[in-house]
Amino acid sequence: MSKRRLMIVSQSEINTFRTCRQRWHYKYGLGVHRADSTPAMRAGTLAHKCLQAIAMKMSAPTVQDKDVLMLAHFALDNVIANEISAMGHAAHADALETCALVDDMVRRYIAKYAREDHARYEVVSVETPYRARIASGVHDVMRVDLLLRDRRTRELVLMEHKTIDGDASRLDARLDVDPQTPGYLFALGRAHKGEEVGRVILNVLRRKAPSEPHVLLLKKAGKTAPMQCVTPVCEEHLLALQGDGIDRPKSPQGLVSVAACDTTRAVYLAALARQGARGVMVTAEQIAFSDTLPATDEKWLTRHEWFYTQREIDRWQSDTLADVKLIRMVQSGKLAPSRNGAACFPQNAMRCDHRELCTMDVSDPVAHVNGSPESGFVIKDQSIEARISRMLDEQGAELDVV
Repeated sequence: MSKRRLMIVSQSEINTFRTCRQRWHYKYGLGVHRADSTPAMRAGTLAHKCLQAIAMKMSAPTVQDKDVLMLAHFALDNVIANEISAMGHAAHADALETCALVDDMVRRYIAKYAREDHARYEVVSVETPYRARIASGVHDVMRVDLLLRDRRTRELVLMEHKTIDGDASRLDARLDVDPQTPGYLFALGRAHKGEEVGRVILNVLRRKAPSEPHVLLLKKAGKTAPMQCVTPVCEEHLLALQGDGIDRPKSPQGLVSVAACDTTRAVYLAALARQGARGVMVTAEQIAFSDTLPATDEKWLTRHEWFYTQREIDRWQSDTLADVKLIRMVQSGKLAPSRNGAACFPQNAMRCDHRELCTMDVSDPVAHVNGSPESGFVIKDQSIEARISRMLDEQGAELDVV
């Protein structure tokens, strides 16, 4: 099979085509990409690096249960430190904020799952790329986050990580129609012949920590200031305000607000404990409000488990081949790359990163991008080798055709 006739696709490409053919035409047909990534994308990439480093640490057969948390935090600290070091003195505040956000996300993940996972599973492979032949002349490129083996049942388990902005606990409603995971199982089934592959664990990490409740501060003359978000560290500086015209004995400062707050009961009760330590009595209204908050962190960090049957995996293959035929029709000019306006601002997902280019309605997008360095887009190499590297986000990846 010649390279000219060989078609390499990824599930991201297929999903893009299904969502909006115009966007697919820009990104995969013409090679028009965003020049820089979004904060959400950078946070997701960094979180995957951290989770990958932790999994690599856990893959050593000599790791003992008592050392799991120490090794996991050591791996996390190394990745975050290297990320900050690579930024150098030119690090922007938003980049440092992303590092702090990911650090918090992954620490919560370690506390909740690290010990349990090590006791229950052994690591088979981490961030392994696959190139699976789904039909003659059509290969699908993918990378599996983590492949585990259940220590008790000896079955293979696919573990995937996803970072989102919304409620992490609600993502399970999409698993039965997920267009990507069955493709991973398709490749794994061919790479691990004779073993049943269908069990999936999806870890969902929200790109936001449970919020610290606001704390009411007092201005001079006893006037209440607007609510300000005060972290535990900042609360230590509340005492310094007593010398700034505030009469603490008559007007105790630092009352935790009972306004709506996207947080957990534990975080709010910790804030109330710090309030009490400042000598401010906890009110009945605060206690009542704490009872309305979620007792768990499922909105911010949760795990969904699913099992895909062979029939569902086979359906993924037939659906993918149907889309490949349509893609070939667009490539040959037999089918126009139509625009799906509903995908410009999809619910619970990032907005289309080609929207600005699409609304310009330029006749030659490539010429426009090449002639407008300030456009925010770049043209990338469309060769098979370059596309595989981008699909895997790893230069020079070694792939096994299965």
